[in-house]
Amino acid sequence: MSNTDTVLASLIVLGLFTMAWSLCATPLARLHLRVPVVMTLAGFAVGLFTHGRLADALNSNLTTRVAEIALATLLFVDATEVKRGQLLGNSAWWAARLLVVALPLSLAAALGIGLLLLPDLPWAALLVLACAVVPIDFAASESLLRDRRLPRRVRDALNVEGGYNDGIVSPIFAYALLIVGTTETSHRGGNFSTALGAVLVAVIVGTVLGAATGWLLAGAAQRRWTSARSAGVAVAVLPVLTYAIAIGCAGNGFVAAFVCGVTFRHVRLLALRAAPDGGSGTDNRIRETSSDHELLDDVVVLLSIAMWFVFGNVAVLVLTSGYIDTAVVVYSLAVLSVVRALPVMLALLGSDSQPKDRTLVALLGPRGTTSIVFGLLAFNQLADPGFAYEVLGVTTLVILGSVLLHGLLAPSLINRYANSITSSRQVKRSTPRSGAQ
Repeated sequence: MSNTDTVLASLIVLGLFTMAWSLCATPLARLHLRVPVVMTLAGFAVGLFTHGRLADALNSNLTTRVAEIALATLLFVDATEVKRGQLLGNSAWWAARLLVVALPLSLAAALGIGLLLLPDLPWAALLVLACAVVPIDFAASESLLRDRRLPRRVRDALNVEGGYNDGIVSPIFAYALLIVGTTETSHRGGNFSTALGAVLVAVIVGTVLGAATGWLLAGAAQRRWTSARSAGVAVAVLPVLTYAIAIGCAGNGFVAAFVCGVTFRHVRLLALRAAPDGGSGTDNRIRETSSDHELLDDVVVLLSIAMWFVFGNVAVLVLTSGYIDTAVVVYSLAVLSVVRALPVMLALLGSDSQPKDRTLVALLGPRGTTSIVFGLLAFNQLADPGFAYEVLGVTTLVILGSVLLHGLLAPSLINRYANSITSSRQVKRSTPRSGAQ
């Protein structure tokens, strides 16, 4: 079977499984069989029959560009997820600790453990790997953030961390790739000043486009010049446009898309609140802006479905590549446990959080589509095939482990947490007050 036939057959299977999932999404969700599990199994089944040829076909420059655009879109969407325009949400102090303290410590822990367990990988390749496997992503686990049994501060803090951490690590990921050497460079070693310049250009491009688009859309909506559908088209195009302009200006397209999302959301809501008829009508207009994201949200859902299907196919390639050994398995388990959990617990010490809340935040850290895209980009761009396969192998094991842990075990963890809270409240109610007769 040629690569063209493999891709065609895979598209047919992808379409059939997507249709089947769409028709049975609700009952499947009750069984905790959501998009990651269903589409990974579908991709894995196709990979077994095609011997991973689809994954081999994806190793091309065109696929790299498509993956980069997909990642830029995901970063933009993540950056707009923080509610009501607050940069760090309603639990700003918790979120700041997670992003400023826990995230760097997690990257450092992943790098340090990698130096011990994976000595054949240079430090820059290990940093690429850390950037792929450390950031959490709730795009495919939204039900966790909507579960009212979790304290609101826990949900808000995890929402902000999941929205911002991949955007924060993206320039580190790009620079680490330059250091270790990519297929597009003739030698290893990146120029730090050039990389810093690319980030600064990206920040300028993202800020200008995000602020301008947010202000213009708010003004157009106030004057009734645009509809929810046409505004939705503008929002869907914005991350791709930002990425393209940033790349054209020698900037970092990922950082530009992320900054654009943060700025767009913030400026647009500020413009709505500052409108002449603000006050009681502002909240209604803010709620109306969510409809502008419906088209982009649908695009992200389709991207997520496709990425998990590709991931299942890649898993076959990885598991049959011979690059999975005991050290890789131990490192992957460490990433899923102590690499994030311990830094989060340390970062939240001294805050007003309860021990149960800190434990919950530390344990609820699913990896998702952004890790898949980071892994595919590393696989396609790393010049050394050995480095590429090992990075992809670890990333695949971490994501597979996350699907099992957070897709199947997280509901049990939340149930146990909710039951413990209910029990403690019952104990308090049944305990007589001091002085009571």
